[in-house]
Amino acid sequence: MRLGLLTFDYPVGRYTRFTIYDPKEREICAAAFPERVLHHALMNVCEPYFEKGLIFDTYACRKNKGQFKAVRRAQQFARQNEWFLKADVRKFFDSIPHDRLKALLRRKFKDADLLAWFDRIIDTYET
Repeated sequence: MRLGLLTFDYPVGRYTRFTIYDPKEREICAAAFPERVLHHALMNVCEPYFEKGLIFDTYACRKNKGQFKAVRRAQQFARQNEWFLKADVRKFFDSIPHDRLKALLRRKFKDADLLAWFDRIIDTYET
């Protein structure tokens, strides 16, 4: 694995696609296990930098957050407010322009190898 990472000869883009109905139809695009290991390794390095830019009330996949804290926070808001907006942007991740995403990553990170890995991963995803 280490050599593959250093030489950029590590498999990316081997996705398994399937549909779930929870409660509405969604297509899931899951990376193969070795690539998920790579994703986690990248996030171990990058998470502190991403974390600085997130608002307080973002709960998914964050340390010391999670679904139970999100539910408690939503209950607090529901008790304090008569109205709320529930929104879901259809195919949100599919609509993110890859060139814009890469430009934003280049503003945040300067390491050429890290950016090359981001590029490889981003370029393998299509809908």
